[in-house]
Amino acid sequence: MNNKGVLKIAVTMSYLAMILFNIASIISPTSGRTAAEIADSYPNLFVPAQYTFVIWILIYGLLSAFVLYQADIWNKGYNKPVQEMINQTRGTTIGINVLSIGWIIAWQKDYLALSFVIAAILLIGLSHYFKYIRTEYLTLKEKFFVILPFRIYFSWITVFVLGNLIILLVSIKFTLFGITDVMITVATLLILMGFSTYRIIRYGDYIFGATTIWSLFGIVGKHLLPSRYHVQYPQIIVVALV
Repeated sequence: MNNKGVLKIAVTMSYLAMILFNIASIISPTSGRTAAEIADSYPNLFVPAQYTFVIWILIYGLLSAFVLYQADIWNKGYNKPVQEMINQTRGTTIGINVLSIGWIIAWQKDYLALSFVIAAILLIGLSHYFKYIRTEYLTLKEKFFVILPFRIYFSWITVFVLGNLIILLVSIKFTLFGITDVMITVATLLILMGFSTYRIIRYGDYIFGATTIWSLFGIVGKHLLPSRYHVQYPQIIVVALV
């Protein structure tokens, strides 16, 4: 078996391992708490409502399509530039899957600083993936399998990293210079929206914009829910809606 064949298998196995770790963290978490329960133990004003996280189902579904595609199950006879392109991404894809597993382990152990660092490296890895992509070589079908899964993944992990940072700051009771939770949340929202606007203008990345809107929908929803904040912080709602 050549190197390309080994990488195909490694991508598939690392993806399956990531899925199994995710399932195990829900069914039988090592800490006795799910990822959501750990996040809820650090009350904050930024992390979206739980229903927002159903986006992971979409992400993992699209990633499974990519895994099958790169394994030559759904793509017989694609052109040589695309073959080379996908082959170049395999190492990065394996690294992304391994980092995802690392994040689950660190989060379950309540190692919040390490979790944030891993999430940040994961974001960099997803950004690096697009270094190998040349859209001019891709058909619409190939864009669906090769680009779409990672566009949504990258967009959501951007929100995810910011959420990890907020939870880390809550855990260390960050109060430097009298900065309040509301101020931190508003600043984080502005950073997210500013970066989303940049992605749309610079790259025409409307997927990033749509994912940002989805996350803002979850944040506003959380602030409107009577069981959560019930409009205690209207300034956050106003910024998110703008």
